Amino acid sequence: MADLINRVYVIVDGEEIEANSIDQKISGNKAVVKVMNRRNRAKGHHHGVPDITLSLTFPNDLEISNRFATMLADNTTFSTMVEGEAESGDTYTRTYLDCEIYDFSAGGLEGSAEEISVEIGALDFIEVS
Repeated sequence: MADLINRVYVIVDGEEIEANSIDQKISGNKAVVKVMNRRNRAKGHHHGVPDITLSLTFPNDLEISNRFATMLADNTTFSTMVEGEAESGDTYTRTYLDCEIYDFSAGGLEGSAEEISVEIGALDFIEVS
């Protein structure tokens, strides 16, 4: 059984904007150290600064679309919240800090509602159980 996500939203100037879905990716930016040991093996791993990328979708709304375009142009910083429930029944809240919009687009499929796709970069996150 997997964890369930109950709610995803961004907080901009105290206002919450609900999202339909989220994909969260945190890469460690690790690489092999190029120095070799006596057995001709790499000495270890270099640990870089993690990259945090969030892909969110929102219902297509002209007001939300205009707001995201303005936020992208103005380099607005905001927070993104994910509220969920773990397998054990415990609830958690993950807050992504110092978020900025990298890219946004609108689109949809025939017979379904249009959605806004937003790619967000964050500098850090905090998880509270």
